[in-house]
Amino acid sequence: MSLVLLLLLVAAWASVIIPAMTRARREGSPLSTIGSFERAMGVLSSTRGDELVAGRWVLVPRDPQAFAQGRARARVLKRRRKTLERLGALTLACLVLSLVTHFWIAWIAFIFFGASLGGYIALLVSWQRRRAERERVVRHMPYAEEDFQYPMAARGGR
Repeated sequence: MSLVLLLLLVAAWASVIIPAMTRARREGSPLSTIGSFERAMGVLSSTRGDELVAGRWVLVPRDPQAFAQGRARARVLKRRRKTLERLGALTLACLVLSLVTHFWIAWIAFIFFGASLGGYIALLVSWQRRRAERERVVRHMPYAEEDFQYPMAARGGR
């Protein structure tokens, strides 16, 4: 019984640590960053067709703020999806383990991971509703820099 619990804990920790280690090794090296940049530049240069011009070209998005927010949002969604997948896999593994072995600890682990999965899904739904409401209600208004009043200038200070 303790061996099953130990294997369950090892599997849970491995599902967290191994992807983090492989991602750090894959993305942390300066050589991989340089290589990916050169590959991207090669792809960009090959899309210009007959109009090849010597030198490197930099593409600038029309709205850099929206571009940065979109990338950050994509990272958040990817992290949330992976967390949901891991919780689902752990819940399913505990269910199979508890059905096969009939150990009460496996049932407790299944109930714990099932409740965690249910809570995480409820949290995701809450975040989705909040984001939809924010997009419906909040409207960003452009402003001119000269229209902005600094608090000290408004009171006659420097």
